[in-house]
Amino acid sequence: MRAFVAIKLDMKVINDLRKIQQELKSRIKGIRWVKPELLHITLKFLGEIKEEDIAPLEQRLKELGNRTAPFNLSFSSLGAFPHQGDPRIIWIGVNEGAGELYALAREIDKLLLTHKIYNKPDKSKFKPHLTLGRRNKHEELYLPCRVFEERLVCNSIMNVKEFYLLQSTLYRSGPVYAPLKKFLLKNFN
Repeated sequence: MRAFVAIKLDMKVINDLRKIQQELKSRIKGIRWVKPELLHITLKFLGEIKEEDIAPLEQRLKELGNRTAPFNLSFSSLGAFPHQGDPRIIWIGVNEGAGELYALAREIDKLLLTHKIYNKPDKSKFKPHLTLGRRNKHEELYLPCRVFEERLVCNSIMNVKEFYLLQSTLYRSGPVYAPLKKFLLKNFN
């Protein structure tokens, strides 16, 4: 099964990000925008994992949640991967909560490698962000560089109290994410 570990967003944040996407859609061409209901912050993409690895993975993630304090998230400033001049992904950066996300992602990496649940070390450095859209290979890209200079801000602040192990199933119409397990952060158990 294809899986990843992520933070799901509350509706207030999703609605603010939807407005930012709408504003960007009118100015940028050649991007497939992530459906608002699918917006999330990926902490670790696992790819294909075996059914027998799910139970030990869930146990380790539960333990991690028990020792991680809740924190706030806010978003601002657009960016792109691999770079702004030729983007494959358009994202909004994490403002408040970036350090906590980075620490949580690092701990997930450690527990996966230590307990041999997942043995593919991640070569890329984790960058706290939320993907808003991906380049459409079938359309010409129009993206004014000044978009990245503007300070777009999501006005909502979200309190993170949990994270999820999600299954991702790909269809022609797009991905569908199904929660396999929710992990509460310390003091919310």
